[in-house]
Parts: sequence; structure tokens; C-alpha cells
Amino acid sequence: MPHDGASTSAQGTFSKLSPGNQKIAQALCNGQSGGCPSTPGGTTLTLDQIAATKQHRGWGEIFKQMKDNGQIPADVKN
Repeated sequence: MPHDGASTSAQGTFSKLSPGNQKIAQALCNGQSGGCPSTPGGTTLTLDQIAATKQHRGWGEIFKQMKDNGQIPADVKN
């Protein structure tokens, strides 16, 4: 996923998700090869960055994109 400014406008986005969507975002964040960062940077996405992406895509698409980008290990199944 490209960092297209989502990190600056995404702050606090995670807290606006429903409890169920927060669980999914947390699982995606924790599943990243580099773990779940608390601040933007590098190739891993923060919870807020993942939540901001949810505004425009479904979870399956987000998972596939993160896997294609190498953020989630290739051997992980959805």
C-alpha cells in the first residue's frame, strides 16, 4: 500500500471503527512482518493507516494488498 498521505490524515481513524472492524484492523496490524508500529514509517502500517484504508476498500482487498506488498508474510492465509 502506498503511503499517499494517509498517515497524516489517518490519526485517530482506528478509534472511529466499529469494535468488530477494530479487531480485524488489529489482526492485520499484528500480522505484519515487522509487527504493529505505533508511529508511521518504514513499510509496516499503523492501526490508523489500516483504518484509513478501510474507508475506501474491503478487508479482503486490504489483506491481499498488504500480502502482495510483503507486509504480511506470503505463507499467511486469509
